[in-house]
Amino acid sequence: MLDKCIWPSSSQGFSAASMVKALRRAAITVTAVNKGVQFKFCWKSEAPPRVKFFIWTALHNSISSLAFLASRGIITNGNVLCDICGEEETMNHIFIHCLFVRKIWYMVFQNLGVAWVLPYTFEEFLTQWSAIIPLGVCTKLWTTTWMIFIWEIWKCRNRRVFDNKESSVHDIVFRSFTTAVFYFKCNHPSFAYSGLDLYRNPDSILFS
Repeated sequence: MLDKCIWPSSSQGFSAASMVKALRRAAITVTAVNKGVQFKFCWKSEAPPRVKFFIWTALHNSISSLAFLASRGIITNGNVLCDICGEEETMNHIFIHCLFVRKIWYMVFQNLGVAWVLPYTFEEFLTQWSAIIPLGVCTKLWTTTWMIFIWEIWKCRNRRVFDNKESSVHDIVFRSFTTAVFYFKCNHPSFAYSGLDLYRNPDSILFS
C-alpha cells in the first residue's frame, strides 16, 4: 500500500481556509492551557487575597485603565492618554510599557543580573517571569514578588492620578521586595532572609 498525504482538518482536502481554522483552534487550546497555568500561578502564591484578586482581574483584562473605561463609555476617547508619556493608557501600558514602569523593571533585572526583553502583553510577562527562577524553595517567593510589584505599580498609578502624589522608582522597588518577603515569611517562618536582604542581593538569594 502506498503512503499518501491526508489533511485531517477538512474532508475536502487542504485549503487556506481550513489551515486558518486549524491554527485558530490550536491558538484557542494553547491560550486556554496558559490561562489555567496563570490562574494557578496566581492563587497558589503567598500574596494577600486582595492582591491575588487584583491579578485575577488583570488576567481577565478587566483592570480600570483609561482605555478600558473609554471602551465602556465611562470616559471619552479623548481622555485615554497616560499622563507621563502621552501614550494610550491600556493595562499593558500601565504595567509594562510606560516609561516610568520600564525604569522599575530595568532596576529589578539589573540587580538580578538577568538580560530581559520587554514582553508585549501582561500574560506574556507573567509567563516570562515564572520561567526565570528554577523550581525550588524560592519559586513561591518569586511568584509573590511579581504580584506585589504589579500591585505597587497600580497603587503608584492611582496616587499619581487621584492624589497628584509621585513615587520614585527606588521606593517602589524597595517596598515591593520587602513586602513580598513579609508575606512569604508569614507562611515560611524559617526563611532566613529579610526583605532588605532580598532588595540588596536578589540574585544570590533567588538563584541559590
